[in-house]
Amino acid sequence: MLEVVRSFESAEHGELQEDIACPLCGAHKTSQVLLAHDLLFAQPGSYPLVRCQSCAMEYVNPRPTGTALGRHYPS
Repeated sequence: MLEVVRSFESAEHGELQEDIACPLCGAHKTSQVLLAHDLLFAQPGSYPLVRCQSCAMEYVNPRPTGTALGRHYPS
């Protein structure tokens, strides 16, 4: 099961976000791979893509919560 380390209101993004442990192995140590921006819908803020130092999985962390994610994909 995915471990949410903490949830917080991001002033940069104007949304609720969450820090998570690695979705594959559950480790907490990561290194940043790149800093991405929403080019499709121009949402504010940047989104770090990180690599787990234990298993090398890459994922966005912190990330929008499931509820906040809806505004990234308007219908």
